[in-house]
Amino acid sequence: MKYKGYIEYFTYRSPDLTYGIYNLVGDDLEDGEIKCVGSVIGIDVGDFLEIEGSEEVHPTYGPQIRVSSYRVLPMEDLIGAERYLASGAIKGIGAALASKIVKKFKNDTFRIMEEEPERLAEIKGISLRMASEIGAQVVAKRDLREAMVYLSSFGISNTTAVKIYKKYDSRIYTIFQENPYLLAEEVRGIGFATADEIALKSGISMNNPKRIQSGIIYMLRSFSENGNTYMPCEMLLSEASKMLGVTEEEVEEQFFPLAMEKKIIHKKEYVYLILKLSLQKIPGTVLRPVIHNYYLCFEAARTYPVNNSFYCINLVITWDDDRKNKLFLSQTHFRSPFYIFP
Repeated sequence: MKYKGYIEYFTYRSPDLTYGIYNLVGDDLEDGEIKCVGSVIGIDVGDFLEIEGSEEVHPTYGPQIRVSSYRVLPMEDLIGAERYLASGAIKGIGAALASKIVKKFKNDTFRIMEEEPERLAEIKGISLRMASEIGAQVVAKRDLREAMVYLSSFGISNTTAVKIYKKYDSRIYTIFQENPYLLAEEVRGIGFATADEIALKSGISMNNPKRIQSGIIYMLRSFSENGNTYMPCEMLLSEASKMLGVTEEEVEEQFFPLAMEKKIIHKKEYVYLILKLSLQKIPGTVLRPVIHNYYLCFEAARTYPVNNSFYCINLVITWDDDRKNKLFLSQTHFRSPFYIFP
């Protein structure tokens, strides 16, 4: 069922905004109000919403609406616009200023705030700086809402959508159109399959170089999770071409650009994935990765100042009696990327 109303207040909001409890009020609602539970990303007190959801009865809190989707609607009247501005949703605007703004700009209020925020300074009590800050807040809220709607069209959950938006901000549209495979590399919770689905929906072709490169990295990572540090070239070509639906020749063509970007090492009949580690352990810490084959490739490490000199965490490979890898960290002067081949 669908319902319309204004958010009167929030009873609870999780830190990541993926869950919240709020009160929706409206003339068309039974008893004039309903309690709603669900995602609260991009919405705030005073927003005029159309929600869709199902009725349920909580054993402790009673009747409520489990919200499955929602969208923010334009304010239907000046009372609603003033209610929203007076709610505290926009920092710096209270009840008195909200009344003045709506009284002066009437139905043009939100357009002015988004497109000509400097005009807010025409109102006594609002400086040019404050007007600019108010405009920035309004635009930021609008952009977040639009981004959430855009991301949800790809079937992305609210939790993951927030991660994507926080990382890329307005660049999400460019990334989704040009190289969604960055998501698989840079956003936790998004794997190759999800990135590939997004890319194909965005119109990226099956034999796009970025798609094939991401597929190669995915295959090597998957293989490494079983304790392998390399993949036979013949096997990689066969498996990747089947998964991607392209020829083995098209897969092999992408070895060189990946090697130039220092993502893989191609040595004759073997391909190795370069592991980029974020080394934040203190010297002397022992790491125990599940690696049992021949080559182990690490690139660079994090430098940090010690006694006015720059040091870098370096990896030292040792072997115990059982031939299982142990990685010990030590401090050493270091100025350029390196690889270790035990």
